[in-house]
Amino acid sequence: MTKQKTYCLNNKTIYATIFFDQKRFSDESLAFYKRLNEVENTINHGEYYSKTHITDALDSMWVNCSRYFNVTYDQSSGKFVLTRKINAITWRINRMGKMILISNQDLKPLTILEYYKKKRFD
Repeated sequence: MTKQKTYCLNNKTIYATIFFDQKRFSDESLAFYKRLNEVENTINHGEYYSKTHITDALDSMWVNCSRYFNVTYDQSSGKFVLTRKINAITWRINRMGKMILISNQDLKPLTILEYYKKKRFD
């Protein structure tokens, strides 16, 4: 699936083509959820004594990972608990599988993709 848009930037016309690749989306989202699960398992099986300690541990495992979790203290178990921030995760997932190529020429999507691949692999 592709979508094209035209923009004017500093009195110059630029063309943005958005490509969506279902396989890339599947691969990226699978890897993302796998990483979330690994982080949750590591935190849930570790011993942490403060919210800051957990947040630091999260971000040392995966940069800015704490943006995907809430850390709360569970009185009944006496432990800190991670819960997923659904909006932050959804925001990230919605951007997967997409690539935007920008050109100063009005070209067909397949032509743009061919130029990109040629340049990328030269």
